[in-house]
Amino acid sequence: MADIVLGPILYARPSTVEEWRFEVHVTVAGNDDAPPSEGPDFEVRNPSNVGVTVSTPQFVHEFEGHQVRIWGWSVSVARDAVDHPIYYQLNGKQYGPVAIPRRSTLPRFAFFSCNGFSDPADVHKVQNPVLMWEDLMERHEIGLGTDSVDDLTGIHLLVGGGDQIYCDALWQKPTLLRLSGHAAAQVSPDDRQHILGDYIAWYQKQWGHQAMATAMSCIPAVMTWDDHDIFDGWGSHAEALQSTDLHQAVFEAAKETFSVFQLGGQTNPLVTRGESHFLQMLHLESEYQTATMILPDLRGNRTRTQVLSEQQWADLTTTLSDFRASEDPRESYLLLISGIPVVYRRTRAEWISAGGLEDDRRDQWEHGSRRNERTRLIHHLLDAIGPRDRAAVISGDVHVASRGRIVSSLPGHRRDGVDSVIHQVTSSAIVHPEPKFLEWLGFTAASTDSPSVVGSGITTEVLEISPEEKYVRARNYVLGAFTAPVAAAPSGPTHQASTGALWLQWIRETSEHGKAVAESIPEQLVVHGRARS
Repeated sequence: MADIVLGPILYARPSTVEEWRFEVHVTVAGNDDAPPSEGPDFEVRNPSNVGVTVSTPQFVHEFEGHQVRIWGWSVSVARDAVDHPIYYQLNGKQYGPVAIPRRSTLPRFAFFSCNGFSDPADVHKVQNPVLMWEDLMERHEIGLGTDSVDDLTGIHLLVGGGDQIYCDALWQKPTLLRLSGHAAAQVSPDDRQHILGDYIAWYQKQWGHQAMATAMSCIPAVMTWDDHDIFDGWGSHAEALQSTDLHQAVFEAAKETFSVFQLGGQTNPLVTRGESHFLQMLHLESEYQTATMILPDLRGNRTRTQVLSEQQWADLTTTLSDFRASEDPRESYLLLISGIPVVYRRTRAEWISAGGLEDDRRDQWEHGSRRNERTRLIHHLLDAIGPRDRAAVISGDVHVASRGRIVSSLPGHRRDGVDSVIHQVTSSAIVHPEPKFLEWLGFTAASTDSPSVVGSGITTEVLEISPEEKYVRARNYVLGAFTAPVAAAPSGPTHQASTGALWLQWIRETSEHGKAVAESIPEQLVVHGRARS
């Protein structure tokens, strides 16, 4: 095989109760049309020796004018009565473990966001830039709550909520640095090639760091984008700036590299609606439960006057309606991956310009210019879950961890006298430095987190993460694990059926004897399941 310049990277693909499916992609140097000669050789380490099917090499993408190609293999692994690991070899090097979920429970996942630095100099503000990635991999290898690698349960799915790469530094590369000095600059074909090349090289450099690269070679991923995957503030800048030939050229380069490196190819089967945006849906199954993970594209068509285009709203509504109309009798969950928190702090005095931070304010769902669409989204989510299902919003972006909820007492959303609740967890950031205390103090003084009324019968509020903390400024990520429902025993009144639940827990950075370490926040957020019947 030609030299691998990025990867291997695993991408989650539609799976079933019987099979866990993903793809393995590598980016290789050169323009040879021949497929790789040394593809993945999988070894299953479990007593049942379950079956593994690997496709022939598939050509994924070629960047026009650039000497790199992406190849991939589709992998299908039989799910067993217990979790089990598999390993694979590529060019003589072993990778893994890849954890395969058992049939009886839904896959466990890790959610992360803000994987980089707004300013390259910020790398010196943290003791260990990749501490949280190292912790995530350690938990994957020893399993969640287990004591031995031999008893691996691990993390089955990696969920990126936005800003998986910070591309702001590309404006300091020669081509963009030259063009950015001219507001009306026309971008030549050669300039476009250089810009695209800068994005390709940036992925190779930033995603080549060992800690993250190891995780992505072991855990299948699904990712959506936010502004830094393009550049800071995309979609919240003035239209006169965003519509320039230069900014559009940068966006096209970011879009192509995102679709290839983060979605895993422009034919990603998780992209279910339309061609003008990247709405993804990943359906997870076990014998007793289902979970629908929806990742809308909140950046591709964003402007100062809209977050989603009308076509996006139509496609998202259809996706949510399909979830509501499902007749699957299993306990079900709806998980919305929103790069920006739906429930968060609201800034005061929005009529006063924030200068260079104005795009950051307008990024938020809570901003006045976004609030009507926020209300629209909340109503669609509540209508989708109705009185039968449980839901959570999982978000990133804001560089602090927080918790919120949406509550509806409207008759169509209640069941047995109980209000409908959508929980929210915000996990941010896995690499980006935490806001300094004085920065955070200034932000809280200029904003409020008091409960808000969305409309008649619907409220939102920010809750405490723990009795001691409402917000966690430390770097963090979230682990999600499902417990399966337990059926009632046929004999005796003491044996009662119980529903399953989704457990969401923050892992955050802290200091121990002057050394940066990671720890679990003891309190966990529980989203109880409900059967559809």
